[in-house]
Amino acid sequence: MRHSVFLLLSKGPHRTFPMQLITYPLALSCVLALGCAEQQSSSSPCEQAQELLMDCYGEEAASSFQCDPASAEDLAGLTCTELADIETKSDLSLCGTLNLFCPADPIFPSPSGTATNYPIVLAHGFNGSPENEWGVNPTIVEALRSDGHQIYVARVSPFQSVTVRGEELALEIDRALLEFDADKVNIIAHSMGGLDSRYAISELGYDDRVAALVT
Repeated sequence: MRHSVFLLLSKGPHRTFPMQLITYPLALSCVLALGCAEQQSSSSPCEQAQELLMDCYGEEAASSFQCDPASAEDLAGLTCTELADIETKSDLSLCGTLNLFCPADPIFPSPSGTATNYPIVLAHGFNGSPENEWGVNPTIVEALRSDGHQIYVARVSPFQSVTVRGEELALEIDRALLEFDADKVNIIAHSMGGLDSRYAISELGYDDRVAALVT
């Protein structure tokens, strides 16, 4: 279907002259008239869902997405905020579609145990701090403390060499020993925190103050 659009040029305050009669495709006519509804997307529901995941979570999430065409239509029109809200709900109606983010019931009971003989120092990795997502997860700290462990969350420079971070970690170990009135600590280290811990133990002579290192 084709529509004709009559363009007018205004010349002076009261004179209007016809310019030319042009035949346009429907889509262009709609744009000029500003009266058309938004055109439907030609991409499939699965493609739209994958585009949403790309925008919200990045290429890795989008590339590993396994689409169910029947339920992918439920994602149409969602924003990243709405998708995050869905992801955090326990009763996900879109769980089959958003298989990357589905919660699952635990296979085994939540682990529990007795407190260790020595306090535990938690050493974070590169770009970590208690304030950002690369630091120690607070739920881990809470779970360990609920089992009776004495927990000290170490804090070192997020962007420094192993030498600098190892020296800072050694000071954190000293603070943990003082806080809990202990003569040794256990260290649980993540990523670069393991290198920092090894440096403190082997290069700074903290082998007599560290009972165990888990990394």
